[in-house]
Amino acid sequence: MEQITTDKETSINEFKKWKENFDECIKECIKKSSSHDIEINEILKNLALNPATSSINKMTIVSKSKTISAELKMKGDYYFCGGLRKPHESDYFDSAFMEYTKSIANAPPMSHQLSSSYGKRAEILCRLKLYTDSLNDIQQALDNNCPDNQKTKYYLLKAKCLKVLSHSINNDHDINRAYQDAKYWIKNMNNNMRKKYEKLLFEQINDNLIDAGIFKKWNYDKFIPILNNRHVNLPSLSDSVGLKYSRRFGRHIFAKKNIKPGEIIAIERPYAKIYYGDMKLRFCCHCGEQMWSSLPCDSCNIMMFCSNKCRDDANDDYHAIECQVLKFIQKFNLQDEYFIVTRIICKAIVEADCSLDTLKNDLDKIHAEKNPLKRGFVNEIFESNKISSIYSLLGHSVKDNFNSKIHINSILISYLLITKTNVSSSGILNDRNFDNLKDNYMFIWLIKLVQKLILICNTNSLSLVGFGDKPEGLFQGIYTNISLFNHSCCPTVASSTQCDKLILTAIQPIAKGQQVYYNYAQHYRANEKKDRQLELFKYYKFICKCKACEKNWPVELENSKFNKKIYCFFFNYDRIIKKFTNVCNDLSSIVMYCENFKNYDDELPDILKTINDASDVISKLYYYCGKNSSEYLLAVDTFEWFFRSWNTPNLKLS
Repeated sequence: MEQITTDKETSINEFKKWKENFDECIKECIKKSSSHDIEINEILKNLALNPATSSINKMTIVSKSKTISAELKMKGDYYFCGGLRKPHESDYFDSAFMEYTKSIANAPPMSHQLSSSYGKRAEILCRLKLYTDSLNDIQQALDNNCPDNQKTKYYLLKAKCLKVLSHSINNDHDINRAYQDAKYWIKNMNNNMRKKYEKLLFEQINDNLIDAGIFKKWNYDKFIPILNNRHVNLPSLSDSVGLKYSRRFGRHIFAKKNIKPGEIIAIERPYAKIYYGDMKLRFCCHCGEQMWSSLPCDSCNIMMFCSNKCRDDANDDYHAIECQVLKFIQKFNLQDEYFIVTRIICKAIVEADCSLDTLKNDLDKIHAEKNPLKRGFVNEIFESNKISSIYSLLGHSVKDNFNSKIHINSILISYLLITKTNVSSSGILNDRNFDNLKDNYMFIWLIKLVQKLILICNTNSLSLVGFGDKPEGLFQGIYTNISLFNHSCCPTVASSTQCDKLILTAIQPIAKGQQVYYNYAQHYRANEKKDRQLELFKYYKFICKCKACEKNWPVELENSKFNKKIYCFFFNYDRIIKKFTNVCNDLSSIVMYCENFKNYDDELPDILKTINDASDVISKLYYYCGKNSSEYLLAVDTFEWFFRSWNTPNLKLS
């Protein structure tokens, strides 16, 4: 039987009105305070006096709607038909794919609507030569309460995909079984449809389908490098670097040995990430790979997964808790930074066996650590996947970053966690309204924790981009080990992303004992010094004193004059510049392959050889021309551009 949803959803206007009242109540309390150091329990008392705030407990969200799913499917049908009429208009197929995926995300589990949406997406995947993904969607269409009169169509499509793939897989038994099933269910069709599909069945059985190629996917395994000799205490970093502390620089990464350009310094997965906008429908929210036959969360319409394994792992790690909270955050139209904070706190709660008391005890131990160098380490290890590492990162105080939104949204997220999930605490009563919570020390502690995590995310989270027809923002992520690198406007490492892994590679020779610098999106080649300084102080509260700022390097480099070393080695210099030109061409070819790899039949140029050649050129220019010469800096910038460009592509269907 098809599931029927009977809950009546609270209207968008009601959500909007409640949020406006909630915000105004907190802002009014802040205005009455004489300083920014307002006590949270004063705000909670004000909320408790406002009877309208308790109405959130009666609000209902229906994330799965047959009506909305059907409307999205109709949109997909419009684009699909447009793609068939105008095959040169490549956007039609991708738009159809996205609308069908949205329809799947919004369809109730085990509904005819969900089955129909999977079936339509399977058709477009088959047409665009994603045969294996089409088979996945066909199976989902059949498994989700598929109407009997639709099964012949899906079994015929299944047989077609299997037949095309038969040149590489021995699957004659599966093909014959699909045809048998198609014949069996054809009896449930009306006369006209039965005649049509009997003819199609006969033609397809006797047609020798030839594979005309398949849709080319990005091979993640091929392009993610290996981090050799991992650091014992910083497992996402290379053993070639170490961690130091000083009053001036705080915790920072330094070179334990001489590091050559091209050496991998770090490979790390984020502790938490949130994909932007429709990217949630293209990339698995758990593993980060691009999806074609994606699976929705059974409860919300926000997160999509590439497989049952990823969906199960995500539910175990965080999503079973965050799901109920994210529904409300989505309705209240909060920014992405609050989605990622919610994920962090939910992962932390799961790590503490869903007990706030356990979480508080664990974090109190980190707070009590007197040695700033060791803060966040557990058993001498700074783990990428532990809340202890996140909690130990620097974030600015609420006083320094006073914003009423921080108070408003930290209280809202905390209240949703307490009222909408199964989070337990010995200090919080079952009757969880603002009147009972206004003086509750555990609830106030949770609000302060969320505030701290908001400020940590504001300081440490990174926005990552991917290639496509146009470079687009993919996701916001927070990387614990990589957050330990300090900023320079002329960095010594550059970042690239593959899947959701952030990879740092040395782009300059780094001498033993020298600090290793990353760039916080303010590069001397992109912005003037005064603009960089303003942005860095605005977001990070420091004045940069890197050599590019100290020497006020221009955005446009001028050719440097020959010095004695260049004069003495003129022949070598000429050869180096020639080699540099060749290396630039090779690096550009690799980036071009990355941007347009679907159109390339030949193999990717030898990446390792090209990187080694670039490393050799940079090292020689460093020696012959000097570390401040335009030749050397241009080579470094080119190397940095290459790694920043060597990212996971955002593929679209065409």
